Amino acid sequence: MTRKVFIILAVLLVSCSMLYADPDSYKEVSRIMAFGRLSDANAEKIKALSGQLTDSEKNSVWTRYQVSATEGFLWNLVLGFGSGSKSQGDPLHIVFAGCDVVSTSLLIAAFISESATNAHNELYHDDRESHGGELAVAGLAGLVAVRIWQCIRPYTYARSFNSKLSDALGMGSVTVGFLPLVTRSGEGGFTLSAKVSF
Repeated sequence: MTRKVFIILAVLLVSCSMLYADPDSYKEVSRIMAFGRLSDANAEKIKALSGQLTDSEKNSVWTRYQVSATEGFLWNLVLGFGSGSKSQGDPLHIVFAGCDVVSTSLLIAAFISESATNAHNELYHDDRESHGGELAVAGLAGLVAVRIWQCIRPYTYARSFNSKLSDALGMGSVTVGFLPLVTRSGEGGFTLSAKVSF
């Protein structure tokens, strides 16, 4: 008997929250997220509309528009040229693409310089020195440095974006971690720590 009463109360509570939901607010939040970055102005608009959304609508917006760090990492690692950052909506993808173009151009220039110098030396029996090695080192150093930056950036961007989206939707977050613990007797260990924010 109490089980049936509990189920009926749960259904009524969920139904009551749906009465106060505004379908236009959900559509507006989805439109804002679909057609623009999460700028401060857009975050404020979403924050104003989020009071009219149900928890399930907030969760729907969150799961649809949250940014995946892994996808951006893999695209940036494999293809480079800021492709992963562009898939995340990160405006720094233009900087990554420019740096990769410059570094690749230096490698191509090194190959051309080395080839042209070798052809000149064979044709004129000259001993002209090539600068291809310096260009190749600069190009490789640039590619490695930018690729490392491209592999780190998706994680920082995703954390920032997802935090901003969560705040705009008024969703709580739970952070769980381990903290070092030293007892009075001098023994060391770890303790589980949790932080809940709304």
